[in-house]
Amino acid sequence: MKQLLPHIICLFCLSIGQNGFAQFSMGGGINYDTGLQRIGFTAKVKYVFNEEEWAASPSYSIYPSEGATVKIIDADAHYQFATLFTNDLGIYVLGGLGFVDQIGSNKVALNGGLGVSIPTDNSLNIFGEVKFRVNKALGTQIGGGVMYQF
Repeated sequence: MKQLLPHIICLFCLSIGQNGFAQFSMGGGINYDTGLQRIGFTAKVKYVFNEEEWAASPSYSIYPSEGATVKIIDADAHYQFATLFTNDLGIYVLGGLGFVDQIGSNKVALNGGLGVSIPTDNSLNIFGEVKFRVNKALGTQIGGGVMYQF
């Protein structure tokens, strides 16, 4: 898994480089995982493909602990299906795959959920998400953060 991650990041960056950076954003936030019963920190990037409907959004979450730190890598796709209040609030569904590294064992998970995005000015967006993880250890991530758009 650790050897595969740099290749995935390189492919993602190359695809972004060919299409320009106008729809690229990155940021981070904080979330709570109900399965792990811990607060964690998330770093994520987002690339919007067409007319702000479809987007790819990989993220990396870490849940520190005195016992065992848990790391989760998610590769999600977003589909924005509604905008409210004159395009100030975007509502999207998300789904994808997750890779959970817990106590030295890697597990694949399916992700699904709902999110909102609120633009604050030309370059900042506040986001909030509820994401369900389905694998051997079920869990729900509830969180939010800020994204800077390039």
